[in-house]
Amino acid sequence: MYKLSHEQDIVLLETLPGVSRIGAMIMLAELGGDVLDFRSAKALCSWVGLSPGNNESAGKRSSGKTKHSNVRLKRVSGKVGWAAAKTKNCYFKQK
Repeated sequence: MYKLSHEQDIVLLETLPGVSRIGAMIMLAELGGDVLDFRSAKALCSWVGLSPGNNESAGKRSSGKTKHSNVRLKRVSGKVGWAAAKTKNCYFKQK
């Protein structure tokens, strides 16, 4: 499989709405450049700490807090999400 250089990865990440050069660098540094290590998008979100727990037993709900895993990537993902939500006609804004 063809591997892009780090600079090409950064330029490609910058095409996403809300992702700045610094944000792309942080994402690349924290993810290691190869997201194929994660079996799915859900596994990646869980590793970053963006998936809240859903613990329910006998109709009683436990805490649904997110975990404190990768703090830097979690912070950048939140800022990118807010920036993407403020752009016009963006796919992420509709979601």
